[in-house]
Amino acid sequence: MGLAAASLAAQAGILRCGNQVVQEGEPASAVVTRCGKPVLVEDITRRQESQSGELTQVKEGERWTLSMGKGQFMQIVTIKDGKITQINNGPRE
Repeated sequence: MGLAAASLAAQAGILRCGNQVVQEGEPASAVVTRCGKPVLVEDITRRQESQSGELTQVKEGERWTLSMGKGQFMQIVTIKDGKITQINNGPRE
């Protein structure tokens, strides 16, 4: 896939993995099935205050980083409630 196509695909909420496509709104399992396991998984958290005033971290989702091959943009996939909510270009490998 060309660099311009990779950029446009990510902006449109679409991720191409070979001849497979993953889109925003699909289950997170579609990423693993069609693109392979992520190279990095990071928790997305937010602070929440309890009724007693104690601050805690609450997990809202995950950010998965996918390797697309040397010279290609890595892909950052945001997962919330088990679904893909966002697909973005990351840095080049």
